[in-house]
Amino acid sequence: MTRAKYVPLYESVWIALKGMTEEERLRAYDSLCEYAFEGLVPDFSDQPLLSLFWELTRPNIDAALRRSEVNRRNIGRRWENRQDGE
Repeated sequence: MTRAKYVPLYESVWIALKGMTEEERLRAYDSLCEYAFEGLVPDFSDQPLLSLFWELTRPNIDAALRRSEVNRRNIGRRWENRQDGE
């Protein structure tokens, strides 16, 4: 799967992040970016709160990445069709 150029930040994620300590919040933000942009899966086995956050957030990131890939392909096809029609 192609990695993202962007990743949406949903309000539910923001609400969850606001309830974390500064250290937890930084690790959570870093994990979101590292996963979306670099494909790195975090290991939160030592922190149950972050592990729960990750399990609830990862499906949304995966869905956004899939939508982005589908949109990229559709735009490419549209461009090819436009070029063929000229």
